[in-house]
Amino acid sequence: MRMRSFILLALISLLSFLHPFTASAQTQVPSAPSATPSVDYVLPYPGILPDHPLFFLKRVRDKILILLTRDQIKKSQIFLLLADKHLVMGQLLWEKNKFELGSSTLKQGENYLLQSVLTLDDENIKNNIQADMDKIELASKKHEEVLDKLTENTTDGTILQALNEAVGITNQARQKILSLKSKTS
Repeated sequence: MRMRSFILLALISLLSFLHPFTASAQTQVPSAPSATPSVDYVLPYPGILPDHPLFFLKRVRDKILILLTRDQIKKSQIFLLLADKHLVMGQLLWEKNKFELGSSTLKQGENYLLQSVLTLDDENIKNNIQADMDKIELASKKHEEVLDKLTENTTDGTILQALNEAVGITNQARQKILSLKSKTS
């Protein structure tokens, strides 16, 4: 009886851990007021950070979710959500002075952003995806804004190089989304 209760509890925990993407509530990470106008794009709450010992479970959950999602538009939305979460994670790690882990997390997030665009670029998608493309374009502007702020405060050469690589991936995603938008117009 005790073993059944444990298995049931473990299964419920696993299912709730695997499917948190249904909630669409987003919170904005507070940022310092700046002199330049900010991009009006709300970033999601990132959850646990890569420096947490159980972060590997979050990564496994994300991989399973990506593998099980067949709809290309939904998959693109998942990639965009992961990109936004990794952006916030990298920013929070940066504030904790974990620059190397933060820059690798930022770079991984930008790869997710590019993946979001490449998923929409599939020729089999016939639906109107203009709203999704606009959202990705706005997200790429916000990503670039956050990365530029982090780059301004960095003096270490290797970390600056990693940040510049992340900015390059963001620019590549923006160019790809602009070319995709011009194709559909």
